[in-house]
Amino acid sequence: ESVTDGSAGAACECESGRSLSLAIAPNPSHLEVVGPVVLGQVRALQDLRGGDTQARKAVMGVVVHGDAAFAGLGISLEVMQMSSLDGYSIGGAV
Repeated sequence: ESVTDGSAGAACECESGRSLSLAIAPNPSHLEVVGPVVLGQVRALQDLRGGDTQARKAVMGVVVHGDAAFAGLGISLEVMQMSSLDGYSIGGAV
């Protein structure tokens, strides 16, 4: 495997020959404000790839929730509700 480190992530070539890129967004607090930022970045990358179903499958967001009070954070619920709107849908996130 060859790995190229970037300023906010890394890229590698897998054994199958396909490439994988990983970008990390900083989360400066426990308030999970990075969630909508990550999902917005995912949507932008999907749109740059054409915005079709294939593009939705090529880019995926992973948001690690660092607080046990998921339901108590309004931003998390707002992001979930917005995900059903056409302009905000990314096809899902982990």
